[in-house]
Amino acid sequence: EKVAKALRKAEQAKKRREKRQAEWDSLLSSKPDENYEDPKDLADIKYAQENMGDVKLKTAKDYTVPEHLRMNAEKKRNQLIVLKGLIHHQKENFNRRVYALRQDKINVIEEIRQHVTALQALQKQLAPGKRRGVPAVPQLRPDEQPEKQLEYDRESLLRFKKDLAVREAAALKGTDSSGGFGGFGGFGGGAKAPEKQAEAQVSPPPEAEVTKQATVSPTTAEQEEGPWQDNLEDLTPLEIQLRNAQEIRLLHRRDTHLKDVQELLSRFDAKLQLLCHEKLQLQVEQKMADLRHITLYEELVLLKEFEKRENVLAAKVNNKKQERADMELKVTECQAKLEAKKKDIDKLMDKERVLLSTFHASLGDNNKFADFLTKVFKKKIKRAKKKAESEEGSDDDSDDSDDESDWSSSEEEGSEEGGLDDSVCPPGCDPEMFDNVCQLRERRLDIEEALAEEKKAQDVLKKEFETLTKKARIMDSALKTAEGDLEAFQLEKQQKLNELDVVVPLRLHQVEHMYNGIVPNDLSPCLVFTSSAMGNLQHRIKELQQEKKVQKNRYKEYRQQHVQLHKDRKEMEAIIAELEEKCHTMMMLKFGRIVDLERLESLRVNRNIEELKEKLRANELKSAASLAKWEERVQLERDRITELTRNNTQLLDQLNLLLGERKELETALDARQKNLGGEYQGNRRADLRERQRLIQLVQLQAQEIEALKEEIGLLSRKGGHILPPAQPPTHS
Repeated sequence: EKVAKALRKAEQAKKRREKRQAEWDSLLSSKPDENYEDPKDLADIKYAQENMGDVKLKTAKDYTVPEHLRMNAEKKRNQLIVLKGLIHHQKENFNRRVYALRQDKINVIEEIRQHVTALQALQKQLAPGKRRGVPAVPQLRPDEQPEKQLEYDRESLLRFKKDLAVREAAALKGTDSSGGFGGFGGFGGGAKAPEKQAEAQVSPPPEAEVTKQATVSPTTAEQEEGPWQDNLEDLTPLEIQLRNAQEIRLLHRRDTHLKDVQELLSRFDAKLQLLCHEKLQLQVEQKMADLRHITLYEELVLLKEFEKRENVLAAKVNNKKQERADMELKVTECQAKLEAKKKDIDKLMDKERVLLSTFHASLGDNNKFADFLTKVFKKKIKRAKKKAESEEGSDDDSDDSDDESDWSSSEEEGSEEGGLDDSVCPPGCDPEMFDNVCQLRERRLDIEEALAEEKKAQDVLKKEFETLTKKARIMDSALKTAEGDLEAFQLEKQQKLNELDVVVPLRLHQVEHMYNGIVPNDLSPCLVFTSSAMGNLQHRIKELQQEKKVQKNRYKEYRQQHVQLHKDRKEMEAIIAELEEKCHTMMMLKFGRIVDLERLESLRVNRNIEELKEKLRANELKSAASLAKWEERVQLERDRITELTRNNTQLLDQLNLLLGERKELETALDARQKNLGGEYQGNRRADLRERQRLIQLVQLQAQEIEALKEEIGLLSRKGGHILPPAQPPTHS
């Protein structure tokens, strides 16, 4: 578990380092070059150049046709089609309005007919002297109904049959009345034309029909006046009054009908007048459209002459662009392969470093065979070639193998001269360690071979990348040449288009080129320019002044920001220098030298070493627990020794006290013996035995103290043997 945790920790540290390195790479890759120009700024500059508001003359020699304004036969043909569609659309809309006005006229005629019918009924109820003329009902002209020219009915067929019989009879008599077209000559122009002419004479124009008043015949008025006079003599005053009221109502209704008829006619005449005015405007627009159509057609004819050359140049430019795009794709792919090879080489070098660290770790410390095993590990030996290699490369490989064999043989001679054969495990060396070193050597050789192959592939890719880059530069120059040819062709084509005459209708108030107060006869140096564009140019001056002020303010702000960024950069550099100094100091304290942290963290965790470290850590914990137990026992023994020592000290104090008392007693006894006599002289036997016993007791306690001191010394040393406690000699 601890090994897995260490592996996870190392992997997490590696991921953090890789993430940080990726962030640094991203930041450094986003750092612009000294000659770098921001695409946004370039786009803004291009937009400003294209929309700065100035107007460039197409007749200028240095005029450059913008790409979106370049014209060809296909675009001009589309413009012609669009113009024809607009002309047809305007005509169709006007025809619909005319048709709608004709429908209004039909409705007006129907309403007038109803009013006339009502007026005729009212006129019959009025006295002849109070009657007014009934307005005539307008009629549709034959040319107002072109869709009915081919319509016929039974009466028209019978009339045509009768006319045809008359013509055939006249033809038989020798009188040709058909105008030289036989029997069918009058279908459309012989017999029909007089009928149309008669109908046109019968039905007056709309204006005449509207204003014409119907007259009443005098004989009819005299014939109708008699009954009204006879009836008036027989009526009573009340009946006369009722008749007058009736007459007033009839007169009001008559006047109302006449007013409605007049209003209908006036409204229709106003619509007709408005449509006639719009027709005039439409005719002007149609004439302008026809002139524009002629101009477009002339331009189309001219563009067709240039179409072949333009297609060749455009195809050349497109081919160059396609080749350039393909070459850029190849360069990008080659660069990506180079990056991949570089990463593979870095991985192999990391493996080699890890393998070297594993080898040094397997040697251990104070290994007397370290030099020999290092020589075995670094030895280059002749290895068997792969069967898949081609025969062409076998000669070169054999030469290389001969060189390697010579080099390895020289090493073998040197090793034999040193007294040890590096192909055989020397006596005293661990065979497993020797075999492990041989396996590590095989892995090292595999890594070196793979690294050599990757470097060869990298060199090939570098040469390919340089070749592709040169080709890309050549294609760029060829593309610029093709674009220049196309630009020159466009200028030539524009000059030819400028030679065409374009009709621009102008009014006198639009001409502002005056000389001595009059318009000159020669207007060739004049420039036709719209008033709206002139107003835009004048307005653009103020806009440019405002934009200039805004750009100055922005420049000032960016300048201040630039100065602040320089200050921040210096502060950050000082902080970085301080942190680097701190890091170097910590490295010197920990490692004794400056080490590369990336290489240090790139080393993978050796599982065997980590397992051995884990076992060592477990043994240390176990030994620490055992040591703690023994220290606890030693402490208990120390406490017991201390207690015994304290008791012994008390006993010694008592012994010392007793000895002092004894001495005093002996002194007193000696004094008494000198004083009392001879019976009390000499040592008593009991006192001697007691003294002998106390002396033995003190000696035993001293032996026990020495034994406890030896036991404490043994316990304080690791691996010491514990002797049984010394038994005090039994005393009788």
